[in-house]
Amino acid sequence: MEVAVKILPPADGKRQDFKLNLPHGSTVQDAVDELARIFGERKMLLINDKKKLLPAWKVYLNEQLISSSNGEYSNKVLNEGDTLMLLLALAGG
Repeated sequence: MEVAVKILPPADGKRQDFKLNLPHGSTVQDAVDELARIFGERKMLLINDKKKLLPAWKVYLNEQLISSSNGEYSNKVLNEGDTLMLLLALAGG
């Protein structure tokens, strides 16, 4: 199945839009794992050593916030045509 992913700001400074082809029944964590594979050595911009998204990333599925600091989002099952957005929470003023 195809899932659209948008990363804002682009974690690698180059790309922000991805189309992932994942098996049916895949979860948000499966999508994160695939993004880490794509990012290669730059995966530390997204994930920690436990392969979970860094806490600064907020996760939206079809424009609904689903992230939480304890990673509850990771088992959310994705469907064909879903849009996953990773938004880096930045502080400033």
